Amino acid sequence: LDQELAGRVDAVIARYADRLSWGRLETLILATWKRLDPAGAATAERLTRDELGVWLNRDRDHGVATLFARLEVLDGLRVDAAVQRGADALRALGDTRREDSRRAAALGVLADPQDALDLYTAHAELAAAQGAADEPPHHLDDTDDHPEPCRGEAVHPDVWRRPRRFDTAPRVMLYVHLSEDAIRTGQGVARVEDVGPITAGLVREWLGHANVIVRPVIDLNQQTPVDAYEIPDRLAEAVRLRSPVDCFPYSTSARRGLDLDHTEPYRHPDEGGPPGQTRQDNLAPVTRAHHRIKTHGHWQVRQVFDGVLVWRSPHGRHYLVDHTGTTRARTAA
Repeated sequence: LDQELAGRVDAVIARYADRLSWGRLETLILATWKRLDPAGAATAERLTRDELGVWLNRDRDHGVATLFARLEVLDGLRVDAAVQRGADALRALGDTRREDSRRAAALGVLADPQDALDLYTAHAELAAAQGAADEPPHHLDDTDDHPEPCRGEAVHPDVWRRPRRFDTAPRVMLYVHLSEDAIRTGQGVARVEDVGPITAGLVREWLGHANVIVRPVIDLNQQTPVDAYEIPDRLAEAVRLRSPVDCFPYSTSARRGLDLDHTEPYRHPDEGGPPGQTRQDNLAPVTRAHHRIKTHGHWQVRQVFDGVLVWRSPHGRHYLVDHTGTTRARTAA
């Protein structure tokens, strides 16, 4: 960036410099630059596409090769979903190799569209048969020509090569967050979960087709508490939207698979627990490691307001965590 634009970015992010981990600060810098310089951001996104490609490593290790790919995010998600779908199908059909080996085999199957179609169809037929019978078959043929595979054995392709018509498009869920201004003007920066900040124009390219389902907007102020320990999907989604990042001090994880922790430990109603313990202002996303630290590592936490947490470390230090990051309480002299 030139000096003038760098100064504008710095003016926005300066107050967060001591509150965020370096990874989150980098993301904020990128998002701020794209918001302040939309033309430059669009140019950078366009030039980055010139770096796309697929490369096969020249090294060969005992008959094994390495394949590298640099794809647009949406294509990468689709390929990953298709590979996982194939790996799951192979497992269901009796392939006992480890997960990574099945994923590699599934990628090879994708090289032949008819093989991929046959595999997906065989998997669907097996799933239907398992749903209809108490004793699901171990293969799809009416004869017993293909015995159960031994441990670590791959499934012979003839087991699943049964050409049928089947939908091969994998389902991919994108979580795109847009400001009101971006929705109204069509300009600005979007936050795509597990991707980062991108321009609204690139979002339009990704979603510019008919196969898009728009989920209803969730009102974060209208979430009814429940008495049970289990968290309803609507409440879990509201907590993730309110706090998209791990609420432990200086954390950087923004995955959707974070644990949702009761900041005040849950007590069963039969043991004197009050009603409505599972509510938005008593839940916070944390990684499994931080969840264990809070439970077993002598850390204490209170959610003083909805999405605003105060942590106390085993050494007596206090940290305030909110949407701006982490602020360490200064000790009075």
